[in-house]
Amino acid sequence: MLPDLHFDCLGDVDVEVDGAWCDGRRRDWRGLAVSEEPVVAVTFVSSSDCIEWCKSKRPQPQGQSVRLLLGHYDSEGVDVQVNFSVGESGPRTRTTVTSAEYRPIVAAPIVGRSGRMIPFATVEGSRRVDLGILFVARTHVRVGRNGLWQVRPDVAERLPESIAYLLTHSRTGQFAAGKALQLTRHCSA
Repeated sequence: MLPDLHFDCLGDVDVEVDGAWCDGRRRDWRGLAVSEEPVVAVTFVSSSDCIEWCKSKRPQPQGQSVRLLLGHYDSEGVDVQVNFSVGESGPRTRTTVTSAEYRPIVAAPIVGRSGRMIPFATVEGSRRVDLGILFVARTHVRVGRNGLWQVRPDVAERLPESIAYLLTHSRTGQFAAGKALQLTRHCSA
Protein backbone atom coordinates (compact mmCIF):
# COMPACT_ATOMS: atom_id res chain seq x y z
CA MET A 1 0.00 0.00 0.00
CA LEU A 2 1.25 3.47 -0.86
CA PRO A 3 1.98 5.89 1.97
CA ASP A 4 -0.43 8.79 2.49
CA LEU A 5 1.73 11.79 1.65
CA HIS A 6 0.39 15.32 1.82
CA PHE A 7 2.88 18.14 2.33
CA ASP A 8 1.86 21.66 1.28
CA CYS A 9 5.41 22.88 1.82
CA LEU A 10 6.48 20.94 -1.32
CA GLY A 11 4.60 23.35 -3.56
CA ASP A 12 1.03 23.59 -4.66
CA VAL A 13 1.25 23.04 -8.40
CA ASP A 14 -1.22 21.14 -10.58
CA VAL A 15 0.42 18.23 -12.42
CA GLU A 16 -1.15 16.22 -15.24
CA VAL A 17 0.16 12.82 -16.30
CA ASP A 18 -1.05 11.59 -19.67
CA GLY A 19 0.06 8.81 -21.98
CA ALA A 20 -0.93 5.43 -23.37
CA TRP A 21 0.13 1.84 -23.83
CA CYS A 22 2.40 1.44 -26.86
CA ASP A 23 1.13 -0.68 -29.76
CA GLY A 24 2.34 -4.24 -30.05
CA ARG A 25 2.95 -7.12 -27.69
CA ARG A 26 5.33 -5.23 -25.45
CA ARG A 27 3.61 -3.96 -22.29
CA ASP A 28 5.06 -0.47 -22.29
CA TRP A 29 3.08 2.57 -21.09
CA ARG A 30 4.68 5.91 -21.93
CA GLY A 31 3.58 9.37 -21.00
CA LEU A 32 4.54 12.82 -19.82
CA ALA A 33 3.94 14.73 -16.57
CA VAL A 34 3.41 18.44 -17.23
CA SER A 35 2.69 21.37 -14.95
CA GLU A 36 2.66 25.16 -14.93
CA GLU A 37 6.20 25.15 -13.53
CA PRO A 38 8.88 22.46 -13.80
CA VAL A 39 8.71 19.67 -11.22
CA VAL A 40 10.83 16.83 -9.95
CA ALA A 41 9.38 13.57 -8.69
CA VAL A 42 9.87 10.59 -6.44
CA THR A 43 8.42 7.32 -7.74
CA PHE A 44 7.20 4.71 -5.27
CA VAL A 45 6.79 0.98 -5.84
CA SER A 46 5.02 -0.64 -2.91
CA SER A 47 4.66 -4.38 -2.39
CA SER A 48 4.01 -6.60 0.61
CA ASP A 49 7.59 -6.54 1.87
CA CYS A 50 8.80 -3.00 1.20
CA ILE A 51 8.35 0.38 -0.41
CA GLU A 52 11.09 1.27 -2.88
CA TRP A 53 11.58 4.83 -4.08
CA CYS A 54 13.66 6.69 -6.64
CA LYS A 55 14.13 10.38 -7.49
CA SER A 56 13.68 11.70 -11.01
CA LYS A 57 16.28 13.59 -12.95
CA ARG A 58 16.52 17.36 -12.57
CA PRO A 59 13.52 19.56 -13.50
CA GLN A 60 12.69 19.60 -17.21
CA PRO A 61 10.86 22.58 -18.76
CA GLN A 62 8.94 20.33 -21.18
CA GLY A 63 7.84 17.96 -18.39
CA GLN A 64 9.02 14.66 -16.92
CA SER A 65 8.75 11.42 -18.88
CA VAL A 66 6.68 8.68 -17.22
CA ARG A 67 7.02 5.00 -18.07
CA LEU A 68 5.60 1.70 -16.83
CA LEU A 69 7.16 -1.38 -18.41
CA LEU A 70 6.29 -4.98 -17.63
CA GLY A 71 9.40 -6.82 -18.80
CA HIS A 72 9.31 -10.60 -19.29
CA TYR A 73 11.37 -12.98 -17.15
CA ASP A 74 9.89 -16.09 -18.77
CA SER A 75 8.78 -17.30 -22.20
CA GLU A 76 5.07 -17.12 -21.26
CA GLY A 77 5.19 -13.45 -20.24
CA VAL A 78 3.64 -13.93 -16.81
CA ASP A 79 6.76 -13.59 -14.62
CA VAL A 80 7.41 -9.87 -15.03
CA GLN A 81 9.64 -7.09 -13.84
CA VAL A 82 7.56 -4.04 -12.97
CA ASN A 83 9.71 -1.07 -13.97
CA PHE A 84 8.15 2.29 -13.07
CA SER A 85 9.98 5.54 -13.77
CA VAL A 86 9.51 9.28 -13.85
CA GLY A 87 12.27 11.36 -15.38
CA GLU A 88 14.07 8.24 -16.60
CA SER A 89 14.73 6.96 -13.07
CA GLY A 90 12.67 4.55 -11.07
CA PRO A 91 12.46 1.50 -8.85
CA ARG A 92 11.48 -1.95 -10.02
CA THR A 93 10.19 -5.16 -8.55
CA ARG A 94 8.96 -8.52 -9.73
CA THR A 95 5.60 -10.31 -9.71
CA THR A 96 3.69 -12.99 -11.60
CA VAL A 97 0.58 -11.85 -13.49
CA THR A 98 -2.30 -13.92 -14.90
CA SER A 99 -1.44 -13.74 -18.60
CA ALA A 100 0.93 -12.28 -21.21
CA GLU A 101 -1.88 -9.89 -22.22
CA TYR A 102 -2.34 -8.47 -18.70
CA ARG A 103 -1.91 -4.69 -18.48
CA PRO A 104 -2.75 -2.75 -15.33
CA ILE A 105 -5.34 -0.01 -15.64
CA VAL A 106 -3.80 3.45 -15.92
CA ALA A 107 -6.62 5.99 -15.72
CA ALA A 108 -4.88 8.69 -17.76
CA PRO A 109 -5.03 11.56 -17.76
CA ILE A 110 -4.20 11.63 -14.06
CA VAL A 111 -4.42 15.05 -12.43
CA GLY A 112 -2.88 15.76 -9.05
CA ARG A 113 -0.90 18.33 -7.10
CA SER A 114 2.68 18.56 -6.04
CA GLY A 115 3.32 17.62 -2.43
CA ARG A 116 0.70 14.83 -2.49
CA MET A 117 1.02 11.15 -3.30
CA ILE A 118 -0.61 10.51 -6.67
CA PRO A 119 -1.65 6.89 -7.16
CA PHE A 120 -0.65 5.80 -10.69
CA ALA A 121 -1.65 2.14 -11.07
CA THR A 122 -1.82 -1.22 -9.32
CA VAL A 123 -0.28 -4.36 -10.80
CA GLU A 124 -2.34 -7.33 -9.63
CA GLY A 125 -0.17 -10.42 -9.46
CA SER A 126 1.30 -12.97 -7.09
CA ARG A 127 2.41 -9.88 -5.18
CA ARG A 128 0.23 -6.79 -5.47
CA VAL A 129 2.36 -3.83 -6.57
CA ASP A 130 1.10 -0.27 -6.03
CA LEU A 131 2.71 2.54 -8.02
CA GLY A 132 2.68 6.20 -6.98
CA ILE A 133 4.34 9.53 -7.64
CA LEU A 134 5.20 12.46 -5.37
CA PHE A 135 5.92 15.63 -7.36
CA VAL A 136 7.84 18.57 -5.89
CA ALA A 137 7.76 22.07 -7.41
CA ARG A 138 11.10 23.26 -8.83
CA THR A 139 11.05 26.35 -6.61
CA HIS A 140 11.35 24.06 -3.56
CA VAL A 141 14.49 22.18 -4.64
CA ARG A 142 18.11 22.79 -5.45
CA VAL A 143 20.12 20.74 -7.92
CA GLY A 144 23.71 19.68 -7.32
CA ARG A 145 26.49 19.53 -9.91
CA ASN A 146 25.90 15.79 -10.28
CA GLY A 147 22.26 16.40 -11.23
CA LEU A 148 20.90 14.99 -7.96
CA TRP A 149 18.23 17.26 -6.53
CA GLN A 150 17.15 17.77 -2.94
CA VAL A 151 14.59 19.95 -1.22
CA ARG A 152 15.91 23.22 0.14
CA PRO A 153 16.95 23.19 3.83
CA ASP A 154 14.12 25.57 4.85
CA VAL A 155 11.61 23.12 3.32
CA ALA A 156 13.26 20.00 4.78
CA GLU A 157 13.05 21.32 8.33
CA ARG A 158 9.22 21.42 8.05
CA LEU A 159 8.94 17.74 7.05
CA PRO A 160 8.85 14.57 9.16
CA GLU A 161 12.38 13.26 9.63
CA SER A 162 12.01 10.18 7.41
CA ILE A 163 10.61 12.20 4.49
CA ALA A 164 13.14 15.00 4.94
CA TYR A 165 15.89 12.39 4.76
CA LEU A 166 14.42 10.83 1.61
CA LEU A 167 14.17 14.25 -0.08
CA THR A 168 17.65 15.47 0.93
CA HIS A 169 19.85 12.43 0.41
CA SER A 170 20.31 9.51 -1.97
CA ARG A 171 18.74 8.98 -5.40
CA THR A 172 17.14 5.64 -4.39
CA GLY A 173 16.16 3.75 -1.28
CA GLN A 174 13.56 1.64 0.44
CA PHE A 175 11.50 1.33 3.58
CA ALA A 176 10.76 -2.07 5.10
CA ALA A 177 7.10 -3.04 5.36
CA GLY A 178 5.58 -2.04 8.66
CA LYS A 179 8.20 0.59 9.41
CA ALA A 180 6.66 3.79 10.76
CA LEU A 181 7.31 6.43 8.12
CA GLN A 182 5.72 9.37 9.93
CA LEU A 183 3.95 10.27 6.72
CA THR A 184 0.72 11.79 7.91
CA ARG A 185 2.05 15.01 9.44
CA HIS A 186 1.27 18.09 7.35
CA CYS A 187 3.89 20.81 7.22
CA SER A 188 2.95 24.45 7.37
CA ALA A 189 3.81 26.91 4.64
